[in-house]
Order: sequence, then structure tokens, then C-alpha cells
Amino acid sequence: MNELYEWEAPQEIQDHFGYSLWGYDFERRPVWYDGIGKQDIRWVVENGTYPTLERHYLKSMIHILQSIEAADTPDDEVREAVIIWDMDGFSMRQIGHVPTLSSIVRMGRKYSDLPLEFAGKVFLINANYVTKLAVDIARPFMGNVLEKVEVFASNRNVWLPRLLKTFPIEIVPERMGGKKNAKPLWTYG
Repeated sequence: MNELYEWEAPQEIQDHFGYSLWGYDFERRPVWYDGIGKQDIRWVVENGTYPTLERHYLKSMIHILQSIEAADTPDDEVREAVIIWDMDGFSMRQIGHVPTLSSIVRMGRKYSDLPLEFAGKVFLINANYVTKLAVDIARPFMGNVLEKVEVFASNRNVWLPRLLKTFPIEIVPERMGGKKNAKPLWTYG
């Protein structure tokens, strides 16, 4: 674990697979954002660097757990995080490639218990038909973890009000319908 904590993903992985801590929800849970729809997992699989991406994913779990620990107090326990997966840009190119789909499913089976323990809520926003298909394919392999997932199409007028029942608009970036000066508290990649 210490080795993973000290490890830094290659810059190329960080640049293409970054994530950020937006702030905290109304229950003081950390809110994490990941633009996974634009992330080209197939490119990583084809280049043989998927093990590095897998390690990068595990490192993200450490960051999420650290943010939960930082929010936790003896008087007001915080044991979960909120995760936003933005599916904008996701395409059949990812799941239509058998080695990529196989890698995603294998990683889901291997690590699905990790986010299950600390994900209080997961929002998939900007989901297209391909994204819905990917979630439907993954549900049998990921067990209980997808029970906490709410999937929304690309209509911001539908998903933003639902998100705002969980956390304040002040932490939402302007490009997502939030405040002009909203910036993530922390970004990796």
C-alpha cells in the first residue's frame, strides 16, 4: 500500500485519466468527478499499458479514502463519497473492442468491492445509448456496486437538479451548469 501511495502514474496516463475533488455534499461527503466518457481505455489496452491504468485506478481509491478521512470527525462520521462519472464522449469504440471490454469486465470483477464500501452515491451523467448498454452489460459482473448508480442522459435540465439535491451548486463548475468561479479543490492529472 505504501508503494502505491508513493507511486505516480506516467504523465500520459495522468493527462488522459485525470479526476478531481469538487468539494463536499450536504452530508459533508467528498464529491469526486471523473470525465470517463472521454477517456480512451481502448488506446491503453492496445498499447499494452492497461496494468498501469489499473494501478492508477487503485491510486484514485487511496485519494478518495483520504478525502473521506479528512472529512470525518469524532462528532460527525463520514464514511462515504459521492462520485460523478461524466459519460460525455463515450462510444461503442470502447466496448466494441473485445480485449478492451474484457479488461474492463476483469477489473470490475477484481475491484468492485472497493468502491462498494465507500461510494454513497454514484451519478452517471451525459449517458448515451452506448453508456446505458455498457452499464447493463456490467451490472451482472459488478454485483451490488451498481445499485448505488443513477444514470442520466445528456439533458442537464434533468440531471443537474437531481445532483443539486445532494450537493450545493457552488461546487459545480460553470461548464456543467454551476457557478462561474467554481473550481475543484484538488485535481489529479
